[in-house]
Amino acid sequence: QGHAWIPLVLEYGKRHWNVRAAEDGESRTTATDADLPPPAPSVSEFWQRWETQLSDMCRNVDALPGAAELVEILAERNVPMAISTSSRRVAVEKKRERHERIFRHIPVVVCGDDAAVKSGKPAPDGFLEAARQLGVDPSECLVFEDAIAGVQSARAAGCKSVAVPDPRMESDAFVEAKADEVIRSMEDFDYAKWGLLGT
Repeated sequence: QGHAWIPLVLEYGKRHWNVRAAEDGESRTTATDADLPPPAPSVSEFWQRWETQLSDMCRNVDALPGAAELVEILAERNVPMAISTSSRRVAVEKKRERHERIFRHIPVVVCGDDAAVKSGKPAPDGFLEAARQLGVDPSECLVFEDAIAGVQSARAAGCKSVAVPDPRMESDAFVEAKADEVIRSMEDFDYAKWGLLGT
Protein backbone atom coordinates (compact mmCIF):
# COMPACT_ATOMS: atom_id res chain seq x y z
CA GLN A 1 0.00 0.00 0.00
CA GLY A 2 1.27 3.44 -0.93
CA HIS A 3 0.64 4.92 2.49
CA ALA A 4 3.06 2.35 3.88
CA TRP A 5 5.93 2.37 1.39
CA ILE A 6 6.00 5.97 0.15
CA PRO A 7 7.26 7.38 3.48
CA LEU A 8 9.97 4.69 3.45
CA VAL A 9 11.10 5.76 -0.04
CA LEU A 10 11.21 9.43 0.95
CA GLU A 11 13.07 8.63 4.17
CA TYR A 12 15.61 6.55 2.21
CA GLY A 13 16.17 9.45 -0.20
CA LYS A 14 16.63 11.85 2.70
CA ARG A 15 19.07 9.58 4.51
CA HIS A 16 21.19 8.38 1.59
CA TRP A 17 20.89 11.11 -1.03
CA ASN A 18 20.22 14.17 1.14
CA VAL A 19 16.84 14.67 -0.52
CA ARG A 20 14.52 16.98 1.36
CA ALA A 21 10.89 15.88 1.34
CA ALA A 22 8.30 18.63 0.92
CA GLU A 23 5.62 19.08 3.52
CA ASP A 24 2.04 18.67 2.33
CA GLY A 25 0.95 21.94 0.79
CA GLU A 26 4.49 23.19 0.19
CA SER A 27 5.25 24.23 -3.38
CA ARG A 28 8.01 22.25 -5.06
CA THR A 29 8.64 25.08 -7.48
CA THR A 30 9.92 27.46 -4.82
CA ALA A 31 13.09 26.39 -3.04
CA THR A 32 13.84 28.04 0.31
CA ASP A 33 17.45 28.47 -0.78
CA ALA A 34 18.43 29.44 -4.31
CA ASP A 35 21.35 27.00 -4.17
CA LEU A 36 19.13 24.06 -3.24
CA PRO A 37 17.06 22.00 -5.67
CA PRO A 38 13.32 21.91 -5.03
CA PRO A 39 12.28 19.34 -2.46
CA ALA A 40 11.12 15.84 -3.33
CA PRO A 41 7.34 15.34 -3.58
CA SER A 42 5.37 15.26 -0.37
CA VAL A 43 3.79 11.95 0.60
CA SER A 44 0.40 13.00 -0.80
CA GLU A 45 1.90 14.31 -4.06
CA PHE A 46 4.01 11.18 -4.43
CA TRP A 47 0.87 9.09 -3.93
CA GLN A 48 -1.12 11.08 -6.48
CA ARG A 49 1.61 10.79 -9.10
CA TRP A 50 1.96 7.05 -8.44
CA GLU A 51 -1.80 6.58 -8.80
CA THR A 52 -1.77 8.44 -12.12
CA GLN A 53 1.07 6.28 -13.42
CA LEU A 54 -0.66 3.09 -12.28
CA SER A 55 -3.87 4.22 -13.95
CA ASP A 56 -2.07 4.63 -17.26
CA MET A 57 -0.37 1.24 -16.85
CA CYS A 58 -3.68 -0.51 -16.14
CA ARG A 59 -4.99 0.40 -19.56
CA ASN A 60 -1.99 -1.25 -21.21
CA VAL A 61 -1.87 -4.58 -19.37
CA ASP A 62 -1.60 -7.53 -21.75
CA ALA A 63 -3.40 -10.82 -21.16
CA LEU A 64 -1.21 -13.84 -20.52
CA PRO A 65 -0.83 -16.06 -23.60
CA GLY A 66 -3.64 -18.57 -23.68
CA ALA A 67 -5.73 -16.81 -21.01
CA ALA A 68 -8.60 -15.75 -23.27
CA GLU A 69 -8.76 -19.15 -24.95
CA LEU A 70 -8.77 -20.94 -21.59
CA VAL A 71 -11.62 -18.77 -20.28
CA GLU A 72 -13.66 -19.35 -23.44
CA ILE A 73 -13.18 -23.12 -23.25
CA LEU A 74 -14.19 -23.20 -19.58
CA ALA A 75 -17.23 -21.04 -20.36
CA GLU A 76 -18.27 -23.47 -23.10
CA ARG A 77 -18.06 -26.24 -20.51
CA ASN A 78 -20.23 -24.25 -18.08
CA VAL A 79 -17.50 -23.91 -15.47
CA PRO A 80 -18.37 -21.03 -13.11
CA MET A 81 -15.56 -18.48 -12.94
CA ALA A 82 -14.53 -15.53 -10.80
CA ILE A 83 -11.67 -13.08 -10.59
CA SER A 84 -10.13 -12.38 -7.19
CA THR A 85 -7.54 -9.64 -7.33
CA SER A 86 -5.69 -7.39 -4.92
CA SER A 87 -6.20 -4.50 -7.35
CA ARG A 88 -8.76 -1.83 -6.55
CA ARG A 89 -11.99 -1.90 -8.53
CA VAL A 90 -11.23 1.30 -10.42
CA ALA A 91 -8.01 -0.29 -11.70
CA VAL A 92 -9.81 -3.49 -12.69
CA GLU A 93 -12.35 -1.51 -14.72
CA LYS A 94 -9.50 0.11 -16.63
CA LYS A 95 -7.91 -3.29 -17.30
CA ARG A 96 -11.27 -4.51 -18.53
CA GLU A 97 -11.32 -1.99 -21.38
CA ARG A 98 -9.00 -4.11 -23.54
CA HIS A 99 -10.05 -7.53 -22.26
CA GLU A 100 -13.81 -7.82 -22.60
CA ARG A 101 -13.21 -11.13 -24.38
CA ILE A 102 -12.21 -12.50 -20.95
CA PHE A 103 -14.39 -10.44 -18.61
CA ARG A 104 -17.68 -11.16 -20.38
CA HIS A 105 -17.48 -14.78 -19.24
CA ILE A 106 -16.68 -13.95 -15.60
CA PRO A 107 -19.65 -12.62 -13.64
CA VAL A 108 -17.93 -12.42 -10.25
CA VAL A 109 -15.07 -9.97 -9.71
CA VAL A 110 -13.73 -9.53 -6.18
CA CYS A 111 -11.33 -6.63 -5.69
CA GLY A 112 -8.88 -5.67 -2.98
CA ASP A 113 -10.99 -2.71 -1.85
CA ASP A 114 -14.25 -4.67 -1.54
CA ALA A 115 -15.79 -4.53 1.94
CA ALA A 116 -15.63 -8.32 2.31
CA VAL A 117 -11.86 -8.33 1.77
CA LYS A 118 -10.48 -7.31 5.14
CA SER A 119 -6.92 -8.49 4.40
CA GLY A 120 -5.13 -8.86 1.09
CA LYS A 121 -3.14 -11.80 -0.20
CA PRO A 122 -1.65 -13.99 1.23
CA ALA A 123 -4.74 -13.90 3.46
CA PRO A 124 -7.61 -16.01 2.04
CA ASP A 125 -10.30 -13.30 2.11
CA GLY A 126 -10.54 -12.64 -1.63
CA PHE A 127 -10.80 -16.27 -2.69
CA LEU A 128 -13.26 -17.08 0.09
CA GLU A 129 -15.50 -14.22 -1.03
CA ALA A 130 -15.25 -15.28 -4.68
CA ALA A 131 -16.26 -18.84 -3.77
CA ARG A 132 -19.14 -17.51 -1.66
CA GLN A 133 -20.46 -15.42 -4.54
CA LEU A 134 -20.15 -18.35 -6.94
CA GLY A 135 -22.00 -20.55 -4.46
CA VAL A 136 -19.30 -23.23 -4.38
CA ASP A 137 -17.09 -24.66 -1.67
CA PRO A 138 -13.52 -23.31 -1.79
CA SER A 139 -12.22 -26.89 -1.92
CA GLU A 140 -13.93 -27.19 -5.32
CA CYS A 141 -12.15 -24.10 -6.70
CA LEU A 142 -9.07 -24.09 -8.91
CA VAL A 143 -7.04 -20.88 -8.79
CA PHE A 144 -4.66 -19.62 -11.48
CA GLU A 145 -1.95 -17.42 -9.96
CA ASP A 146 1.20 -15.64 -11.09
CA ALA A 147 2.26 -14.49 -7.61
CA ILE A 148 3.60 -16.42 -4.64
CA ALA A 149 1.32 -14.48 -2.26
CA GLY A 150 -1.61 -15.55 -4.45
CA VAL A 151 -0.65 -19.21 -4.22
CA GLN A 152 -0.39 -18.86 -0.44
CA SER A 153 -3.77 -17.14 -0.38
CA ALA A 154 -5.40 -19.92 -2.40
CA ARG A 155 -3.95 -22.55 -0.11
CA ALA A 156 -5.13 -20.68 2.98
CA ALA A 157 -8.64 -20.56 1.48
CA GLY A 158 -8.60 -24.32 0.86
CA CYS A 159 -8.46 -23.98 -2.94
CA LYS A 160 -6.24 -25.85 -5.39
CA SER A 161 -3.84 -23.71 -7.37
CA VAL A 162 -2.06 -23.71 -10.71
CA ALA A 163 0.86 -21.30 -10.75
CA VAL A 164 1.80 -19.54 -13.98
CA PRO A 165 4.94 -17.64 -12.92
CA ASP A 166 6.32 -14.61 -14.66
CA PRO A 167 9.25 -15.91 -16.78
CA ARG A 168 11.58 -13.74 -14.71
CA MET A 169 10.71 -15.70 -11.56
CA GLU A 170 12.04 -19.05 -10.42
CA SER A 171 9.35 -21.74 -10.56
CA ASP A 172 10.91 -23.44 -7.52
CA ALA A 173 9.57 -20.64 -5.34
CA PHE A 174 6.02 -21.58 -6.35
CA VAL A 175 6.69 -25.23 -5.58
CA GLU A 176 7.91 -24.19 -2.14
CA ALA A 177 4.72 -22.15 -1.73
CA LYS A 178 2.88 -25.43 -2.33
CA ALA A 179 1.20 -24.67 -5.64
CA ASP A 180 -0.56 -27.85 -6.79
CA GLU A 181 0.89 -27.45 -10.26
CA VAL A 182 3.33 -25.07 -11.93
CA ILE A 183 3.07 -24.48 -15.69
CA ARG A 184 5.03 -22.18 -18.00
CA SER A 185 1.97 -20.85 -19.83
CA MET A 186 -1.81 -21.09 -19.69
CA GLU A 187 -1.46 -22.70 -23.09
CA ASP A 188 0.05 -25.70 -21.25
CA PHE A 189 -2.95 -26.22 -18.96
CA ASP A 190 -4.03 -29.88 -18.82
CA TYR A 191 -7.85 -29.92 -18.74
CA ALA A 192 -7.97 -33.70 -18.30
CA LYS A 193 -5.75 -33.63 -15.22
CA TRP A 194 -8.24 -31.35 -13.48
CA GLY A 195 -11.40 -33.07 -14.71
CA LEU A 196 -12.35 -30.22 -17.02
CA LEU A 197 -12.64 -32.00 -20.36
CA GLY A 198 -16.35 -31.34 -20.52
CA THR A 199 -19.00 -33.72 -21.79
